[in-house]
Amino acid sequence: MKRFMKVVSSLLIVIMCFSSVAYAATTQYSLVSFWGGTYGLKGDFKLPTLVSAWDNGTNRFNKINFEFWLPVNGSTGDWLEVGYKHGNTADGTTNAAFYNGFFKSKQVNGVYGYGSLNKAFSLGSKYTFTIVDVNKQGLWEIYIGQTYFGSFADTVGLASSTSHNDYGYEVTRQSGTQSTTSTTITNMNYYDGSWKSISNKSPFTTNNSSIVTSSYNSNTNTATFTKK
Repeated sequence: MKRFMKVVSSLLIVIMCFSSVAYAATTQYSLVSFWGGTYGLKGDFKLPTLVSAWDNGTNRFNKINFEFWLPVNGSTGDWLEVGYKHGNTADGTTNAAFYNGFFKSKQVNGVYGYGSLNKAFSLGSKYTFTIVDVNKQGLWEIYIGQTYFGSFADTVGLASSTSHNDYGYEVTRQSGTQSTTSTTITNMNYYDGSWKSISNKSPFTTNNSSIVTSSYNSNTNTATFTKK
């Protein structure tokens, strides 16, 4: 799973190019998850209203991804994701750049790929993110609402039944930066030839962070995420 691979290297000591001060940055997660391979995920994401603490253009080690991860290729090491990013595009590297908008990324056969998805958005509004292999032929298509953004250019199959499918927050936070927000994902669904609520899969929440908390309401198929 993506988050487990990143947690191994989550504690970074970074020397900022504009000063001699060292900062600690750590990546943490808050998720709603369910087990098993699926031919698609979708959900209605209310974009978080993250403001000043994440807007410092010189502070390229802060980011929030609000997204879902869909494991593929029979392993926990390959995945596809679509979501919203606010912050840096490359943790701890000199070519990192600030980005605010929708994105896609993947890791297939150990190779990572990232791309922006150009669509107008408004913070606090809801958008439906979808990844789906409608014909179950390894062609994974991307939608935001009804807008089609092409497919991931890899023919990959389902992950194993022991893999997590995850909806949630991925947070990289530099020491000392704080803000407070709350947001939701509703109508979370998976695809097996038709769209079905993930409540059929006994979802569960996971956290490894004091920054973000999450809860799942099976009656309304809603996850609430709060960042402090």
